[in-house]
Amino acid sequence: MKLGNAARKHETATPQLDTVLAAFLKHLREQHNLSDEQINTLFEQKTSIPVSAFSSLLSTLETVVKYLKENKRLRNGEIATLLNRDPRTIWATYHNALKKFPSSLIVAQTPYHIPADVFRDRSKSTLEAAIMHLIVHYKLSLHEIAVLLKRDDSTIWITAHRKK
Repeated sequence: MKLGNAARKHETATPQLDTVLAAFLKHLREQHNLSDEQINTLFEQKTSIPVSAFSSLLSTLETVVKYLKENKRLRNGEIATLLNRDPRTIWATYHNALKKFPSSLIVAQTPYHIPADVFRDRSKSTLEAAIMHLIVHYKLSLHEIAVLLKRDDSTIWITAHRKK
């Protein structure tokens, strides 16, 4: 069950917060007849990035940070915790993204979303994490991923075939 992901975001949570979270989840299940899968979907929608948000002008991390800050209205600290990054890195990344792309990201409807917690694993680049997620969860070809992420086919191929 993925509900642990929500709790993991608050690793310094107090027992009181755990009690409130457990009561909230119980309320959603009993009063709103939501399954654990539906609850997970709600949490993931809050912090998932539609692939249509990606721009050829921005790096993967810049796109993710800009989207979470401007579209999901998360603060730098929240984004840093979500992405397992230092808040100063998030600040610098966002300001670099603003210099390159001052207007809002154009986000179209898409069936393809990448949960933000995919980018927590620091052993992979953010582009590598996005590619792996799209391959594993959506079974997309490397060419389809290149088109969706607005990257060159060779960039996607090289990134997907990196040895770790």
